[in-house]
Amino acid sequence: MYEKIRRVKIYNFKKKYLKKKIIIDIIKQSKAKKKGAIFMKIKIIGKELKITEAINDYVEKKLERIDKYFGEAEADVTLKTEKNIQKAEICIITNGERYRAVTEDKDMYASIDKDIDILEGQIRKAKTKSR
Repeated sequence: MYEKIRRVKIYNFKKKYLKKKIIIDIIKQSKAKKKGAIFMKIKIIGKELKITEAINDYVEKKLERIDKYFGEAEADVTLKTEKNIQKAEICIITNGERYRAVTEDKDMYASIDKDIDILEGQIRKAKTKSR
């Protein structure tokens, strides 16, 4: 169901300390779209945060809620830690349209949940406005 394309480590040197950014590209085939072979491309970037399998699976599971609105889409997810604040930024690009949500919370999972709720509201509003 999941095919990992690449896992790349990029190192940035600033102010005598090392920042590590891990990029994981995943092509996910939705359960409902197995027949039509339509894919949603998900790119998860962790800044000063290691992307674990648990976070990866959680983001993919939550993006299935967004996947039902589009035939083909691309999701860029950026997860950051700043002191004791967890920041999640999700950007969905499809058919020339861009939907974006950024939230901060003490818990990364709560921040991801808020982003998904915001994006779903934006998408529903745009879909009903165009009809």
